[in-house]
Amino acid sequence: MSREQDNHFDVLDSEAEAVRSRLAGGQRPSVIANELHARGLGNISLIYVFRKATGAGIGELKGLGRWWGEAGVTDADAFDAEAGRIFSEARRHEQRR
Repeated sequence: MSREQDNHFDVLDSEAEAVRSRLAGGQRPSVIANELHARGLGNISLIYVFRKATGAGIGELKGLGRWWGEAGVTDADAFDAEAGRIFSEARRHEQRR
């Protein structure tokens, strides 16, 4: 991997840590996703960050795309409800390991 790629993943890993903290603090996933999107993170980077932060599966995270548009989250309440379900399931799965 190149130095530039290493740096990119370091940045994404740092974002994931921040997302984990923000979610633990009660912030809505839609707010976090919109802010990351506004700062220039693309869809693949968002999936990487939320997967690393929550342990949720890639397919489940991609499913949140039904509430995603060019400007970000299109239905915050539905997005947050589904994200909450996905993140809770990932936590339960991780606890069983």
